[in-house]
Amino acid sequence: MAEKKQIQDPLDLDQAMSSSEAFIIKYKNKFLAGIAAIVIVVGGVLGYQHFISEPNEKKASEALFKGEQYFMADNYEFALNGDSLGFKGFLNVANEFGGTDAGKLANAYAGICYAQLGQYENAVKFLDKFNANDQLVSPALMATMGNCYVQMGQLDKGAATLMKAADKANLPKKARAAFEKELAKLERIPMQAPDYNVQLNYLQTLTTLPWGKKTQDNLNLNNAERQLNRDHYGLEKVKERILEHLAMLRVSGKM
Repeated sequence: MAEKKQIQDPLDLDQAMSSSEAFIIKYKNKFLAGIAAIVIVVGGVLGYQHFISEPNEKKASEALFKGEQYFMADNYEFALNGDSLGFKGFLNVANEFGGTDAGKLANAYAGICYAQLGQYENAVKFLDKFNANDQLVSPALMATMGNCYVQMGQLDKGAATLMKAADKANLPKKARAAFEKELAKLERIPMQAPDYNVQLNYLQTLTTLPWGKKTQDNLNLNNAERQLNRDHYGLEKVKERILEHLAMLRVSGKM
């Protein structure tokens, strides 16, 4: 019996090979089409990233740069809607490059601009489009939304949003206690009271401080000089003094 089995195994193997070859020949076109489809999909993804996504990200970042300058100068109208010199505004950047990180960031900028201009409904609309997990950015934007709700007279929603911002900010125990105390005080103050906005801004500030976050000091003088020249026009004596101070810190090794 064992000898008969040894004779049959090669036959079974040949038969299986023949069946497989016949199956492959029969469905060869479908196999090739499937492989071609995979290649096209993979190539399409890589091509999109290389030829569309990355260039769009660069264009969006470049478009955002001028708006950030207006924003830092508190010129929220130009930052939001653009100028006559070629900058189209955060609204245009958010609309044109919405799929990029810079385009999404434009939503956050637009929301803050609207808040600063007193257009609170629009501010909430754009702030809500931006999702951030950063421990510093996320609480700050959520606190701004809370401020907007309060300004629109939706005190309960505003207080709840400010509380969420405090949760995300991971306030230390004492800061959290102070926050809750001042929030309860805000709920008792009439909106017409002179101290109302002061109280509201104080609460918002508490949630935007970098509680527990640390950064490593960068005392590279060349980098510092580039940053100063990029962000601050003129002020040569001031910048020179800053660089001298950084140089002394490098030598002493102390902050």
